[in-house]
Amino acid sequence: MTHEAGRGSEEFAARLVAILKDAMLALMGSLGHRTGLFDVMTALPSSTSLHIAEVAGLEDATSVSGRGLELSATSGAGATSRSP
Repeated sequence: MTHEAGRGSEEFAARLVAILKDAMLALMGSLGHRTGLFDVMTALPSSTSLHIAEVAGLEDATSVSGRGLELSATSGAGATSRSP
């Protein structure tokens, strides 16, 4: 394999990973919408993920925001929704 061919493979792999990340973000967004999570987050002040989950009637789980949330280090583990 030449250096040129290897670079093409690396670019393809990077693009494929980006596509998969975007697809997962879209799926998580759909789940957040269908469970009413985003409606709850809109109505709450800055809150912890545990509090948000309790109010939404969901179990707290590892959060993945995809840059759609702002985490505040100054006020604890608060999260607020962010407009694009």
